[in-house]
Amino acid sequence: MAAIGLGLIALISTPISLVYSIFGLCNGRNLFKKIFPVYVLGMGLLAYAYTPLGTPDLVRYFEIIDRCKGLSLLEVIRMLNDGLWVENIIYWLVAAVNMPHLLPFFAAITVYGSMGYIAIDAAERFDSNRILIIYLFQIMAVPFIGTISNVRNISAFALIILAVYRDMVQKKRDIVTILLYILPCFWHSMGFFLVLTRLICLLSGVIFVILAGILIFTPQFITLLYTNNIFHNAPGTIGRMLNLFVQQAYGYMNDRGQNSTWTRSVMNSGSFRLQRIAFFAIAIIIIYFSIKHYRQTETEYDRKYDLFAIFIAGITLACNVTETTVYWRFGTATIIASGPILNSIFINNKYSSIIDKIISFLLLVCAFVLMLLNIRISRINIDYGEYFSTAFITSIYSVIAQLFWNLLV
Repeated sequence: MAAIGLGLIALISTPISLVYSIFGLCNGRNLFKKIFPVYVLGMGLLAYAYTPLGTPDLVRYFEIIDRCKGLSLLEVIRMLNDGLWVENIIYWLVAAVNMPHLLPFFAAITVYGSMGYIAIDAAERFDSNRILIIYLFQIMAVPFIGTISNVRNISAFALIILAVYRDMVQKKRDIVTILLYILPCFWHSMGFFLVLTRLICLLSGVIFVILAGILIFTPQFITLLYTNNIFHNAPGTIGRMLNLFVQQAYGYMNDRGQNSTWTRSVMNSGSFRLQRIAFFAIAIIIIYFSIKHYRQTETEYDRKYDLFAIFIAGITLACNVTETTVYWRFGTATIIASGPILNSIFINNKYSSIIDKIISFLLLVCAFVLMLLNIRISRINIDYGEYFSTAFITSIYSVIAQLFWNLLV
């Protein structure tokens, strides 16, 4: 109770809540688990204080929210007409309370909440004492500004990974898990791709190997679907979602800069090249540890989760043929999913060979490099001076007060 009480006090300021969370993390998984809600809310408040500059996705979402003001839910659905009804409902709710910054707030608590829950539960499940080092790796590697600017895609991925963890590892096949599979697909159409990955993991033997091999040719496969209009006239909501997914995936993977200023900047940026290399290195390391754990464990469902992680990391590597930044979306998904694998690998120093220690060290080095690169890359989308001053005075109580005030007036 004392920890929770101090946590409620810490939430009077975003930096204080995060410092308090770091204190809990450094003092073991049991204390961190107790104050985990404080940490998640602290990350949400850090996102709430963010005002985007330039042209990240969040600017476009703020514009959509502004257009949704004063409209009914049905009018919003008709206006957007994209079949993503979860996305439509979120836009409508945020517009109704006139608090657009709730959008990055939701993204942060979704991503960091899902990632932290998985890491903590896996640490307890495997009785691992490495939660500090594992979560430090994840915090450094996941691009914070990129995640809260992206909002939909990474949030949808995080919820589906949480569903897979509940399904495969915890064996919780209840209504919550089902909703965690379904709802994200209607928040961002790329969610269908991750659910498809989960379904492929149900297969075994030669069929799985063949489908995993096809993974290498994902961009070419998407191009084939797009150029032949395979889902162009597909009936129903699912058909529309599949068609939207193919169009978006083709746009992500085939825009080589002819029509996109942003893509040209990515192609010519040394920072983005280094970021790509770091994400690919992490994906390779996660594949290595997943294969190692797969060979060591005798639990069928844990092995299925290993396959799922290998699949996501493999998609990250398959994005090597693209010039856009789609690689970081799947790279971030790989990092979110890595908690159970890293916990089980490091349990009781079970894998203590020199090679594994070197690879583990390289994993942390890659994460640290990513953190520095993400800070550098995000400078075009944020005024850090204004951002930190706003974050310092942002509290959960001021957000709640603003919410109630907007509802009343």
